[in-house]
Amino acid sequence: MPCQGGTVLLALAALLAQPPSGHAYGKPPQCVDIPPDLPLCHDVGYNRMRLPNLLEHDSLAEVKQQAGTWVPLLTKRCHSDTQLFLCSLFAPVCLDQPVYPCHSLCQVVRASCAPLMEAFGFPWPNMLRCARFPPDHQLCIAMQFRSSQATPPPGNRGGQATLSQVTGRTDYPLADLRRGLLLGAVYRWERSNREMRFALKFTFSYPCPPRYALLPGAEQPSGPPPAGHPHNPSTRHLWDSLRSSPHLPGTLLTLPH
Repeated sequence: MPCQGGTVLLALAALLAQPPSGHAYGKPPQCVDIPPDLPLCHDVGYNRMRLPNLLEHDSLAEVKQQAGTWVPLLTKRCHSDTQLFLCSLFAPVCLDQPVYPCHSLCQVVRASCAPLMEAFGFPWPNMLRCARFPPDHQLCIAMQFRSSQATPPPGNRGGQATLSQVTGRTDYPLADLRRGLLLGAVYRWERSNREMRFALKFTFSYPCPPRYALLPGAEQPSGPPPAGHPHNPSTRHLWDSLRSSPHLPGTLLTLPH
């Protein structure tokens, strides 16, 4: 529920005053459904989250309590990727290993939202300091929107994401893929590269319905390929551009609903 005036960010005080508990490290991670009463992460682009999360909350009750204090900031729409950034920590996508937001994602959200928080007396919290997040060339959650336009309300993720974070070239629209979460990373093609091995394992392990392989030699199912697949005429130019990029071979992963 939107708040007005000086009370907009008042709920953040409780969260900023409570450091992470630290006891989540000893609890094995599990995949759980994102609960419907977690409004911060409605329509974030995936349905399952990792628990404990990346802020060391080890129960859904704790996640909902702490995440709820950030909903007022989301309603202020200080940046289009505010929800993506916060949910990548409060309700991280469920994979074999944690995937953090990219350093650049943190920077753009902080640049747009920190002044608003400071205007109400709340500094950018230490737990969200950008220095703790990985650089863009590692596997991480990349920016979906390049401008600081208003955050679309849940259920209406308007706008277009781009591939500039992945290719370093011309921006290509991802209108057909905007309901998925874009994970972008570029790797050297080396068998000894641990991040490359993880990316390849993830590519084949994530349950994509229907299952369309994006790597050579994999069995292709019958029927027309979905939007975003390299054999789909509407997106063939996008994949051709990726293949021609001097930064590749690399990895482009999307997590559908």
